Amino acid sequence: MGDLVRFRPPSRAASTHERSATPAERAEPIEALGLAVATVAALRAAGVVTLGDLVSRRPADLPAIPGSGTLLLDEVRVALRLRRLAFDVRPRVATVRADPTASLAALYLEGYLPLRALTVLEGAGITTVAALCERGADDLLALPHFGRGTLAYVRYGLRRFGCALRGER
Repeated sequence: MGDLVRFRPPSRAASTHERSATPAERAEPIEALGLAVATVAALRAAGVVTLGDLVSRRPADLPAIPGSGTLLLDEVRVALRLRRLAFDVRPRVATVRADPTASLAALYLEGYLPLRALTVLEGAGITTVAALCERGADDLLALPHFGRGTLAYVRYGLRRFGCALRGER
């Protein structure tokens, strides 16, 4: 249970060093960020052509782009931070509550699930909030590298989204 005390959801406010993109920056192509070729291709296929298109998206929407995932989001966040830029729109809990098929990455992005738990769950093929709610605590504890501390994080995150594990509703 000691791990539970150390977990702190990330701040919802942008860092004091981050700023909104200027009109000139918004017009730049996404290639100007120096992203990997596969990342640029996935973003372009989703209609993200300029930096303005990218920062106007919600971070929770990026893992849903075909051919992407949490690594794409991490790469984009690092590239934006290097330029001291921030997404225009901050994450909203209501979107996940309304859509149980939302990616588990949304729980992570909202600050209700640590990366360790997200990695273990995605490795087990549990990728949506609905798929997680279909599992019981015993099912999750049977996963490798998934202990009671991680289970506490999952319960906390699901509660924040108005969900629960099977048998705990």
